[in-house]
Amino acid sequence: MLSDDQVSAVESTAWFHVGHSPTMLLDTHLRIRAVNKAYETVTGRTHAELVGAALFDAFPDNAADPQNGGGASISSSIETVLRRRVRHVLGVQRYDLPDPADPGTFRYRVWTPVNSPLVIDGATVGVVHRNQDVTTAFPPVPTNGAEAPPQSAALDELARILGRSFPELPYAEILGIVAESYCVVARSLGRPDAGRTAELAALRAEIRAGREFRAGFDQLDGRSESTRPTDAASERSPRTTSSASSASL
Repeated sequence: MLSDDQVSAVESTAWFHVGHSPTMLLDTHLRIRAVNKAYETVTGRTHAELVGAALFDAFPDNAADPQNGGGASISSSIETVLRRRVRHVLGVQRYDLPDPADPGTFRYRVWTPVNSPLVIDGATVGVVHRNQDVTTAFPPVPTNGAEAPPQSAALDELARILGRSFPELPYAEILGIVAESYCVVARSLGRPDAGRTAELAALRAEIRAGREFRAGFDQLDGRSESTRPTDAASERSPRTTSSASSASL
């Protein structure tokens, strides 16, 4: 059981309030116990609206798109986390949001959800749910026969190329890393950039895989000079894989 004191302790930590990381805290009954500002911003919902609500009451499946399956995927992931006490990465997941301005309708959204167990005194008392919005990387496929957005195929190609260098990471996780990198670069530069997306994705994949950290793209990845690592490894320049950089976004 996740107590109010434990919720307050989580809310008082710095990691819960990282500005570029939308985060929600769930108890074992899948009731929302806390959200950070980034989560409020990305969902368009307030703390008062969300806290205390059941997860799938606050964010129901889009009934107009029964093939979506977002709710089932999220539910299965959380069950895995609670049962096995392991972090679970869903990769890229479509999950539309209810439109508060037009009740009964939904807004198309694509995410990279990650669920992690919250273990206190040896007991799993909740789940930390992080969710990056990568909708700009995977815009809706036109239903009028028009050509699909080109960057979706390019990101898939980049993920498969990068996957050959990181066989320890599942494809779904690498695709999520690539999608997040695409969005960070496009937001920072005001336009997509295939080379920088590939380099940032490779850096993030190295960190995720637990390999030696290499400095680079601190500004694109939301870090300032004052927080850049100062160890010897951080002085090396990022290694760029030419084949990964060749994907056209």
